[in-house]
Amino acid sequence: MFLGALAVLPRKDLKRWLEDGVLFGSNDMDASMRQFLHEVFPLPEAGSVDEPRDSDLVLDVVVPHFQSGTTYIIDISRAIIPVFWRPRVEVQSRLYRLTTGETVETFSATRKMPWREFAWRSFKPDLVLDISAPFNSSDLKALLYKACLKLLSKMDKAIKSGI
Repeated sequence: MFLGALAVLPRKDLKRWLEDGVLFGSNDMDASMRQFLHEVFPLPEAGSVDEPRDSDLVLDVVVPHFQSGTTYIIDISRAIIPVFWRPRVEVQSRLYRLTTGETVETFSATRKMPWREFAWRSFKPDLVLDISAPFNSSDLKALLYKACLKLLSKMDKAIKSGI
């Protein structure tokens, strides 16, 4: 098996603007996640194959969506409205034949921070005195790692079943 493309798609959603700059710059996070993907998938590059065989497979991996998670409290005169979303990472992959470029199978996995951990870190009493953000890039990397493990598990099952 060889490594094809690794990509983290740029975010274009509204949440990006609400998260951006508070926790980390999105461009820095994109590059950090891309580097992390290289560590998770330490495969030889597909371009380095001199004599490809029909059995050679190539893996492309993309992170089409991620969000770092946040919590806001909006106070509108008589009402308090909580606005929040959990950290989440989605990973997709494509397994294809090196010689023909034919797609063998596609896979996807999504991981979100569990509600219990999210609630604890978002609404803990000392948060009022804490000036740091409740979520950071290491939270996203942990979710990315878990999503990649799930993706690898799905690929392993598919390969063992004879795709």
